Amino acid sequence: MNQPPSDPAEVARRQARLEQQMMESKLEIMRSHRQQRESTVNRRFTFLLVFAMSGGVAYVLDHKGYSPQTSILGCVLTIVVIGGWWAFRKPYGS
Repeated sequence: MNQPPSDPAEVARRQARLEQQMMESKLEIMRSHRQQRESTVNRRFTFLLVFAMSGGVAYVLDHKGYSPQTSILGCVLTIVVIGGWWAFRKPYGS
């Protein structure tokens, strides 16, 4: 059977090792939460950027005198192309 050490120095070493492991675990949890927040912000920013670009395409086509159907089609096509590229460029976890 494993007997608990009676040496106070050994107890202190084990306690210090355990405290260090606990602090490392807390730090890893904090890093994970930060990465999740950054990922969420990046996805939201990209989402807004895609729609801004799509609106810019529609504005330019409208300004150049194209029909409304062409402007709308250009807008939708921009969203589909950028969305397709975004979906297949890399997995979210990487």
